[in-house]
Amino acid sequence: MIGNDVIDLQLAAVQSNWQRPGFREKIFTEGENRLVDDAEDPFGTVWRLWSMKESAYKAYVRLHPTRFFDPKKLHCSLLGNGCGEVQVGGYSFRTETSCEQERLYTTAVAGKEPLLMGACFTIPDREDASRYCHQRLRAHCADRWSVLEEQLRIEKTDQGVPTITCGSTHESRAISISHHGRFGAYTIQR
Repeated sequence: MIGNDVIDLQLAAVQSNWQRPGFREKIFTEGENRLVDDAEDPFGTVWRLWSMKESAYKAYVRLHPTRFFDPKKLHCSLLGNGCGEVQVGGYSFRTETSCEQERLYTTAVAGKEPLLMGACFTIPDREDASRYCHQRLRAHCADRWSVLEEQLRIEKTDQGVPTITCGSTHESRAISISHHGRFGAYTIQR
């Protein structure tokens, strides 16, 4: 099971006041709040933890399709070098987060899942973010699988979980797509 999340840090700084009273208490566990308090970069730590929770949530919903909003149910641990772990509902998800000056990108996998492939990219001005992410994903898969882009369909289950399916081979793969502000990303389970 896989999930991903991307955060435009410039947009997050403008759109969200993570320092307002009650915000962190609603989102983070006591231990996670200590991580933020002790961090050299509290802003970056807040958004890394949020991104870990979001990517693990997407992976978890593949296993348990009932959606929920309770970020404190997801417990994050930071392991160093961008690696982390999220525990939720008896499952453990390994996360990897890369943070550049303007964006933060996290992938999550359950247990010892196969390797992931994917990309994180800037969305051109005036492009529809969702459409652009889907186009990039289809182009990547068409090239990788030696099929025509037109043969690839991105579909969602009744619970909103996305997959990419090749019409000619009927092969289907788990995917996760994310976009925020100027950035988009996709992850595909190999």
